[in-house]
Amino acid sequence: MMNKPISIKIEETKKSIADTLNESQLHPYIMDSLMRELYEEVHSLYIRTVQAENNEYKKSLESNNTEATEE
Repeated sequence: MMNKPISIKIEETKKSIADTLNESQLHPYIMDSLMRELYEEVHSLYIRTVQAENNEYKKSLESNNTEATEE
């Protein structure tokens, strides 16, 4: 079975978020504040993920260099 393409996942997620916001019937001012808070959370997660992946990559390179030196 083929995995769902990322482009479809993105569009479904955007639609789901838009539907949820529309159904909430919140004032646009409140939705704006909510979206800013969510953005900050997502951005923080992104930064932590990039840092973790960078650290993992550096460790992998160091491990490979150590193995190459031992040979």
